[in-house]
Amino acid sequence: VLDIVSRSPATARFLATLLALRFVSDSPPPALVERAAATFTRSDGDIRETVRTILTSPEFFSHAAYRTKVKSPFELVVSALRAVGAAPDTTRRTAQIIAKLGQPLYLHRDPNGYPETGDAWINTGSILTRINFGLALAAGRVPGVSLAAWERQQGLDTLPRDAQANGVIRAILGGEVSPNTRRVLESGVNPLRSAAPDSASRAPMTPPGLERIVGLALGAPEFQRR
Repeated sequence: VLDIVSRSPATARFLATLLALRFVSDSPPPALVERAAATFTRSDGDIRETVRTILTSPEFFSHAAYRTKVKSPFELVVSALRAVGAAPDTTRRTAQIIAKLGQPLYLHRDPNGYPETGDAWINTGSILTRINFGLALAAGRVPGVSLAAWERQQGLDTLPRDAQANGVIRAILGGEVSPNTRRVLESGVNPLRSAAPDSASRAPMTPPGLERIVGLALGAPEFQRR
């Protein structure tokens, strides 16, 4: 029975769709799915070759696929730690942060795993939580993180605010942001602070330092996507 199921064209399309959903977009192009399914069938179910078809496709490198996938909480936390050169965390704190963002590790109740589409992770409340996570990380409230040890920090901390923002945009956001994101970084104002429940978020703003610019960059829309 397993041999019959594994060689079914429906199985090839199902797996190809899941892989394209993972690596390309929440609405993978049908032509790409068909080519990946054909590779799966032709290679007798070789997942590596199926993934190779997807990762070398024009659709994978297309402008339409650029920054369309929303990071899961796990991806967000890991990429943020990598972005600032954090040391490995041997405590439970990082896993607790991921859980607070909505993805407790190994605790998804259904056997199909956590969702691959962005609508499962993004809403007004989760965006605020993600921004607050970025600010906490930049402020050194996450184990293993210190901007003082960040190699890009040297030199940025003495620059004017707009130059700091430019440096953070290059270092963390790939050098490309929307005008609105640039305004947020230069102003240092949490764009959702009026919705924040904590008193610190409602406190009068002080001129942003490098920590706050980095924190807001980690919470920016551009960093939320991969």
